[in-house]
Amino acid sequence: MDDRLGRFDDSRFILLLRRVDSELATLVVRQIITKLTTICGDAARWRTAIHVRCGLAGSGAAQPDPRVLISEALTEAQRARTEGLTIASDLRTIDAASEVSV
Repeated sequence: MDDRLGRFDDSRFILLLRRVDSELATLVVRQIITKLTTICGDAARWRTAIHVRCGLAGSGAAQPDPRVLISEALTEAQRARTEGLTIASDLRTIDAASEVSV
């Protein structure tokens, strides 16, 4: 009931998972990325390669303002893009070897 999904801009969306620990959030994000990569990875369909990237920000025990979490997630998404990662997290870097395979 507390989870939210929304469009951020033309190329990004935000998923807010409240009351979910970092490990479960990472699992959920990986499943979503797997689905999106299946759809978006069809270069013949889209006439270009579309890469799915994710920035993951967690609050731990704190209750930061949602704007802070969104800013941190966007920073991590940019880091994922820059470093060629599928998922980048402020809590820990998701090991490239354990990233989503497609």
